[in-house]
Amino acid sequence: MGSLLCLERGEISMYSMRSVLCAMNKPIITMFITEPDKSRPVFVHALTRCPRITLPDGATPDMEKGHISLTPYSVVEQLVARGEVKLI
Repeated sequence: MGSLLCLERGEISMYSMRSVLCAMNKPIITMFITEPDKSRPVFVHALTRCPRITLPDGATPDMEKGHISLTPYSVVEQLVARGEVKLI
């Protein structure tokens, strides 16, 4: 039957896929990309001695070269952008 849905074998046709995508009325690429939650914690590895950071609770720890920290992404976002830390 070419591109029709075959339920017995569990195959989905290109016709069915196109119908679903058209019904969504959104480009498939933007459908799955969301804004990151910058308040979620991430592990970072300091590649250099970093400037003092301020945590949400007001603490200001030092981040020496080689130090690994778990901190909200928003706290280290600029350090990541400058290449001073990397996400692990």
